[in-house]
Amino acid sequence: MKFKTIIMGAVASTLMTSLTHEVLAQQLPTRLQQIQQLKWQQVAPGVWKTIIGKADQVNYMSLRRRSVQIDGLKSLPLANFPLDLTKIAGTAGANKAFVRLPMADDEKIYGMGLQFKGVRRDHKRYRMEMSWYHGGNEKTHAPVPFYVSSKGYGVLINSISNVEFFFNNTYRPDSDKLPVKRDRTTDRKWTHKAQGKYVEASVNGDGLEVIVFAGPTLMNVVQRYNLYSGGGVLPPKWGLGFWDRAHTKHSQDFITNAIKEYKTHKMPLSVMGVEPGWQTKTYPSTLAWDNSRFPDPKKFVTSLKNQGIYVNLWEHPYLHPESPLYKQIEPLSASHLVYQGIVPDLTLAKTRKVFQDYHQKIHLDIGIAGYKLDEVDERFPGHVFFPGGLNGEQYSNIQGLLYQKTMVEMYDRQNLRTYGLVRASNAGAASSPFVLYSDHYNHEDFIAALCNSSLSGILWTPEIRSAGNEREWVRRMQAVCMSPLAMLNAWSSGKKPWSFKKVENEIRTAINLRMSLLPYIYTTFAQYRFTGQPPVRSMLLNYNIENADQFMLGDSLLVAPIIWGKHKNDTREVILPKGKWYDFYTGKYVGNDQKIKVTVSLDKMPLFVKNGGIIPMINPVMNPDQIKENTKLTLRHYGDVPSEFMLYDDDGKTFNYQNKEFSITRFSVVKDEYNNKLVGKITGKYGSYKPFYGDVKWLFMTK
Repeated sequence: MKFKTIIMGAVASTLMTSLTHEVLAQQLPTRLQQIQQLKWQQVAPGVWKTIIGKADQVNYMSLRRRSVQIDGLKSLPLANFPLDLTKIAGTAGANKAFVRLPMADDEKIYGMGLQFKGVRRDHKRYRMEMSWYHGGNEKTHAPVPFYVSSKGYGVLINSISNVEFFFNNTYRPDSDKLPVKRDRTTDRKWTHKAQGKYVEASVNGDGLEVIVFAGPTLMNVVQRYNLYSGGGVLPPKWGLGFWDRAHTKHSQDFITNAIKEYKTHKMPLSVMGVEPGWQTKTYPSTLAWDNSRFPDPKKFVTSLKNQGIYVNLWEHPYLHPESPLYKQIEPLSASHLVYQGIVPDLTLAKTRKVFQDYHQKIHLDIGIAGYKLDEVDERFPGHVFFPGGLNGEQYSNIQGLLYQKTMVEMYDRQNLRTYGLVRASNAGAASSPFVLYSDHYNHEDFIAALCNSSLSGILWTPEIRSAGNEREWVRRMQAVCMSPLAMLNAWSSGKKPWSFKKVENEIRTAINLRMSLLPYIYTTFAQYRFTGQPPVRSMLLNYNIENADQFMLGDSLLVAPIIWGKHKNDTREVILPKGKWYDFYTGKYVGNDQKIKVTVSLDKMPLFVKNGGIIPMINPVMNPDQIKENTKLTLRHYGDVPSEFMLYDDDGKTFNYQNKEFSITRFSVVKDEYNNKLVGKITGKYGSYKPFYGDVKWLFMTK
């Protein structure tokens, strides 16, 4: 019932004004007299902030798409300020601002944005900056300065300057415990690796804002952070189908014929991405249709949409002198160029309006459904000047957010949902309908990125482009079909799902499974929107398990991909949390609170369902637009205990759900009072929207 209650309240929620409750830190006994006394203000249930020095007017939370989701925050457990106030200090001056927070000896740190290695972040110094990923944990497309502690709290440094963190490895003269001083020349126990008792974070600038999120659980911390960021994104249904991206040189006719091939091969498809070739020139871009390749864009887009296929366009913001926008944007651009193109300052409302007016006319008015926003991970030198007043370092960290904001506002005004791709993002992006991707391509790293993204309010897709052989092709495809956005990104390879002919059936099986799970996946995203629980979840969030090669999809489904290059002979180890777990395909019991080794055939990936899990499924469809009224719904129940599932549905395209035009159906499994067997029932219906399903069938998988 809680999920239903939250949604009923959240559709009408508005930003809550700052609460009057304040917490004042005691003055620290210190020889460093410049450290200031910090005053904390509670700004939402379980959320506090303080400002050290003079904080920037532009910060991550000022760029969020939606206001704080108070109804969702109120539904979480009550929590007090989670840190020892006497051990918090900070100061600002000489163009530097810093904060010190307590950290226990056994404390573990997670999060920190898009990360490709492991889930722990407390083993070293971190300098968070926008940069290409080249194998080191400190360079990322989403340098989110938000960490989650194993002690049940989270901290966001809400500054758009680069943040430097030191985790438990620095000392100050006012430390409560200093190590024994040792003489390096005579004492073999000497070490240069000091182990402190604090987290320290600093930025270049006149000040910073620190926001603390209470738990008590790790999931509660992430929920509070996502809800404070505006709640998660609820994509249009078409965005959760299967995507393809055409080769950059493909034309209107070529793409139209490629879609016919999808039908011939009986492969689902809901979005066709069109790469740079739609423009007259790119790198830098004109943002103007190339009429030799796309002589009639409106006819092209309309034809695809009539088939239930939506068009997504690639672009970047760096403008060629031949762009129709060039003259208007040039005086609103940065002091330096990228790809020899001008860089629009998207902090300026005037710049965004020029972009929006142009895109509305040539794109949205003919039905373009969304965008792939590329190359916004550019790392500008700090001395680059932007007309809005930011420097290059600051703009680097928010260019992705600003570009997302510019595009999303157009769709929001038309009461249309969009879903797209972006090359860079940052804090406060939970409500933005864009999924991160990268040119990095290690399969194991891709799964780790899925896990880590769930700790930082961002979405990530382990895109597939090509493979060295057919088995790798299948294993990559299976993983991407369990991600927030299922996409074949063959812009350079030109590959299609059937390119490896020997495994065409296995590829079709992977995509069809995705399409069958759409009711479950859509409900999981509704949870993200209203309760802040991410759709793909690190094992830390539900079960406090440190793992980077398996994850939860929603409440009940444990996904353990066969990772190419790591798991040999289709065999891998899976960590099962406490509670009984069952094989997704057969319903057979597989274990409880243990590690198991599983071997699966090529047409399957290891999937497990927790005891009592209910998985709503439909027969595979070619695209979500084919899900019509009276679609048959099968509810799979696993295990031996009663349970329930709150199935969410709405029109899948507009924001009418915010006016209570949605439905929630409570499906319950209970024990029959006469024969003590489990039976399925509908025990509640809420909302004014008529759900898509008609005939309901129960399937008890565990015999």
